[in-house]
Amino acid sequence: MLICGLITGVAQAAERISGHEIVAQIIAQAKEQGQDVIPRLAGHKLFYPCKTKLSIAPKFEDWQTINVSCAQPYKWAIAVRADVMTPIIEPEKAKSKTLINEVARPQHS
Repeated sequence: MLICGLITGVAQAAERISGHEIVAQIIAQAKEQGQDVIPRLAGHKLFYPCKTKLSIAPKFEDWQTINVSCAQPYKWAIAVRADVMTPIIEPEKAKSKTLINEVARPQHS
């Protein structure tokens, strides 16, 4: 009996999801939404197995906190912090015809 339990435990450990796998999935999901993120999750950490696709979505309005959850075989959820990389705007594209600080002044005749 003990040997059977150990073998089952080893098999389940092999199915666990690593932090590296979750980070890769977060990056891919955020990229689909037009966001570049660097999740702050240790790659060596192990999480329960997941037989369904991980649910990955921003917790609030932005991707600084990301909810990751699984429904089966064990229901679990974690929140992952991330650095959101803002796109660099090239100077040519950043120029506009109207300056933000420009105030309309009345014309004197």
